[in-house]
Amino acid sequence: MNGRALFGEGNYEAAISAFEEAFSLVKDPNLLYNISVAYERSGRYAEAATALDKYRVYATQSERDALATKAAELRAQAAEQEAQAAAERARREAEAKALEQEGSSEGPTGPANASAEGPEAATGSTAAPPGTGTEGPVDGQSKTAGRVGPLGWSMLGVAGAGLGMGLGLGVASRRLDDDAAEGCELTPSGNLCTRDASDKLTRARGLAIGADVSLAVGGAALATAIVVIALRSKKQRRLEAAPVAGPGQAGVLVHGRF
Repeated sequence: MNGRALFGEGNYEAAISAFEEAFSLVKDPNLLYNISVAYERSGRYAEAATALDKYRVYATQSERDALATKAAELRAQAAEQEAQAAAERARREAEAKALEQEGSSEGPTGPANASAEGPEAATGSTAAPPGTGTEGPVDGQSKTAGRVGPLGWSMLGVAGAGLGMGLGLGVASRRLDDDAAEGCELTPSGNLCTRDASDKLTRARGLAIGADVSLAVGGAALATAIVVIALRSKKQRRLEAAPVAGPGQAGVLVHGRF
């Protein structure tokens, strides 16, 4: 079955393989464009941009500007996709770590042990008065973990990943802008840039969009973490949150009982 039929069926992965095999045999540049579209439909935006760059080599001059813009949009989508994936990984890792810390802070004593030891163990009536120095060491880290909670750690992890990626993409975008400036000249009709400089400016715009999305998600997650920690200090624990990002929007959805 040929690539067009597979594409029409929505079997994009198989269509990509068919188009690539056909290109290796006939070297038709239009197949590279088909490969790019199939990658985009399958959600693999970085590969779609790469395939489109290969097609641009064969495209006419009038097509190249539009193709460069499209490639930049694909790279922005890829950056947004990676930011979401990194935020989700950080959230899961932070949540697992927080649960582990909370479990260790509870210690071996639970309801069953308290009832087995009698009412004195459950009420703590045999404990030494505060300030006598006999109540034993205090685990400050466990107390901190308890105040932050699994949700707080999750949001802090998302914030760290989002802000870190946003800064990285922003730096990369600025470097491309600086490199492109060397190939541009200010004229009465506007900036006149070489083809290489134009390509760099297009990629820089894509990275800048990804940086904006990542920073927005990271900032929203950090703000949510602060709110969650403040509410936990008042024992308002019934909260859930999740990062939300999409074209033109980013943030954190919070819901729970108060």
